Amino acid sequence: MKNKYICKKCNKFVASRNDEGEININPKSKKISLKGKEFRIVCKCGEENKINL
Repeated sequence: MKNKYICKKCNKFVASRNDEGEININPKSKKISLKGKEFRIVCKCGEENKINL
């Protein structure tokens, strides 16, 4: 399981997951949405990042 999520385009922090499964999302992200078991987070640069639960 991945613990830290970094934007592929701009290399900035997007989200992190701790040992209990809690996800901490960067509050500076443009858009955060949940679809089923997948988080979609749009970074400041416009790149869409996906996190599966």
